[in-house]
Amino acid sequence: MFFAERQQVVRFFRQYSIMIQSCCPTNDPANARKNLPFSETCLPKARLLSDPLTDKIDKSGGFVMNAYAVVNPLLEAIYYFKMKANGETQAQVLDRVLKKRITTAGEVTDFFGPAFELEKLLDEGIVLPERISEFFGYFKFTDGSDATSTCPAILVFLNSFRRSFTSLDEVKSAMLAQTDEQRLSGIMKELTTFNVSLNDFEPTLDGLLELLEQLPLTEESRWRILKIYKHYNEYVCDICETVRPAVKLIADNSAVYSDVLRNFSRDYADITDILKYICGRFHIDFITGRGVVYPLIIGNGNFFTVADPADSEFMAYYVGVGVRPMMHVPYRERLSIDCDEILRTLADKNRMKIMQQLSAGKSYGQELADMLGLSPNTVSHHMNKLQKSGLTTSTLEGCKVYYKTNEEVVDEFIRRLAEKLKTKDGQ
Repeated sequence: MFFAERQQVVRFFRQYSIMIQSCCPTNDPANARKNLPFSETCLPKARLLSDPLTDKIDKSGGFVMNAYAVVNPLLEAIYYFKMKANGETQAQVLDRVLKKRITTAGEVTDFFGPAFELEKLLDEGIVLPERISEFFGYFKFTDGSDATSTCPAILVFLNSFRRSFTSLDEVKSAMLAQTDEQRLSGIMKELTTFNVSLNDFEPTLDGLLELLEQLPLTEESRWRILKIYKHYNEYVCDICETVRPAVKLIADNSAVYSDVLRNFSRDYADITDILKYICGRFHIDFITGRGVVYPLIIGNGNFFTVADPADSEFMAYYVGVGVRPMMHVPYRERLSIDCDEILRTLADKNRMKIMQQLSAGKSYGQELADMLGLSPNTVSHHMNKLQKSGLTTSTLEGCKVYYKTNEEVVDEFIRRLAEKLKTKDGQ
């Protein structure tokens, strides 16, 4: 999503960092077939959304779900490569959780176990492809930010995520067998997450071009999307071979995440609370409550949806298994900082030099004076200003006072400044 609140919503769905929920065993025989392990090359075994699997769905539009504790190794592999292509790790996701939520490192680390273990297995077991950025790199907004909700691989395989397959080769065959209209429809549907209505555009090349004109993407990103459409079959084949080792490794190591999925079919049979939480938080209501729910492990904080082409009100939901527990963990209070005061403080070139120097590590007053060619008294004066604004902290070690950057304040200042610059009139 590219615009205003809807952009924030989709990024919330697919990006915000959250914990993984541990689940307890169940003896419910009704769920036995839903928790099937998969073979060496197997993708999750499930039926088309339109077949008898959905006979319990309330067609009147009520919030009724069928949840299946079956991981999709293809989607998990894509999320893994997407993180690697864009310089992200589970450790960074965990760090964001700790900064934003009122929780402890010990508590969150326990919940992140399966995602961390899968990441480690993949890091050790596969070689990152040369074309990783081409296949999994984020598209770019004209404002310089990343379209982190999607990537080329998701555009290519979106139509496969509404149903399940028994093998990667079956996925490949199904994608290659699509009509031109189906390919365009898949690409354009994913682009509608950028706050445009697909109803306004026909699934044709002209329709795709018109859609791209409405999106604040860089020219390079628009050309990347057009290239995907033009060489669709080539992308299908190349990406399939790229992800194949990762898909097999994820499938072969189902024991890593079996515990976290043990009660998924029961606990996520109704995700009404998740949908209402998201819609309530962002004052929107555009997601149906009818569908089939599948788990996400590597994408543990993501919320991914695919519509049934025969019934737009019926969705395939891929829900990060930590979405629900994180709903109940409050955010930390925002730091009390004064952006205007910090800007005035940093307007002095010597203070900026000091901050740049401290970014490399802590230093004491005389060290800073020698490195910057300033007198100790001048350094002391500037440090008083920097500490008053909260940009630095100090500690006494022996007889020396060491200064270092207050990273939490710096990060919050940068974030708020970015918000301020993107908001009309800075209000």
